[in-house]
Amino acid sequence: MHFGVEAARIAGARLIVAAVEAGGLEPPLTPGQIVAFAASQVDHDLVADCRAAIAEVEAKLDADGIRAECVRLRGSSAAKALQAMAEREDAVLLVVGARRARGPLGSTTAALLHGSPCPVAVVPREWEEGRPLREIGVAYVDSEEARAALHGAHALARRAGAELRVISVVRPTARMQLETEAYVAGQFGKDLQDIEGAHKLWTERHLRDVVAELGDAIPVEIDVMVGDPARSLVEVSRRLDLLAMGARGYGPLRAVRLGSVSRRVTASAHCPVVVLPRGVNAALEALAPDSTSSTSSITSTATTRSRTG
Repeated sequence: MHFGVEAARIAGARLIVAAVEAGGLEPPLTPGQIVAFAASQVDHDLVADCRAAIAEVEAKLDADGIRAECVRLRGSSAAKALQAMAEREDAVLLVVGARRARGPLGSTTAALLHGSPCPVAVVPREWEEGRPLREIGVAYVDSEEARAALHGAHALARRAGAELRVISVVRPTARMQLETEAYVAGQFGKDLQDIEGAHKLWTERHLRDVVAELGDAIPVEIDVMVGDPARSLVEVSRRLDLLAMGARGYGPLRAVRLGSVSRRVTASAHCPVVVLPRGVNAALEALAPDSTSSTSSITSTATTRSRTG
């Protein structure tokens, strides 16, 4: 919720804080049909009434002088209820908390990342309230999703007055082994470290060209590493205040389908991670409009019992 407050402040957007309670089950499929709605058909940790949770949130926000719309949603699935609201409100960002400090994503967060109509920010448990966005990172590979993440992160960094760090990871592959050349008399060879270094140098050159197209409105640093992409991004997230990345999986237009790297990073990062849906190229730019009169909305979720959803 507090990260949502900060994002809304930077974007000049409406803030909606939502909690989901059990209710609104589907009626029988045909007249006269008896449908037994078992408890398993409802998210097991949705409470029957979340008015107390919403009241607590409203009191906290009022005490801090923060304007927000607090709403109660009803449904059998927290993820579906939040997705439907994001669609209705044309939200530019959906913010959820990581249910665990580290490890697999909670069911609501995982479902949102597969079906959200807008970018999703997953905030780790250790994120500190009031922490400013001083350094924003973006994971970059040569793909449509990554280019959208780069342009969105650049716009957001400009709006927040932050430094942008463009990060790319060269993954060692079996093909690199084929590029090695043995050392023979009178001829220099190439070992695996030489090949990895060459790929890293090419990536740095490519990133410099890509970054040059962004202009010089804000400081931009380039960081190229060699290693496992997910592990490298999780480690560098220790030094970031926000990490943006595209969803590399293939899903329907305007839906997130996580690839293995984005799934691992989202579950284990040390800073909030914004994952972009496929096919919405201007998604993050909506968080950084040129005018503070934006009427877009940011949806943050309130916690009910053990649910962050």
